[in-house]
Amino acid sequence: MVVILTERIKYSRDFLLKLSSVSICRKKPDFLPDHPIVLQKPENNQSFKEHFKNR
Repeated sequence: MVVILTERIKYSRDFLLKLSSVSICRKKPDFLPDHPIVLQKPENNQSFKEHFKNR
């Protein structure tokens, strides 16, 4: 049996921000290529969070 989803999955901003602190979410997937924009380790994104905190 094959299930085809026709509706897009939507995640809240808060949910995505919480995911950013989960260790498995901070690991680079093995299938991503070595490229300058694909980092090996996450950068400190505290300034990013602070920028969008009050929006």
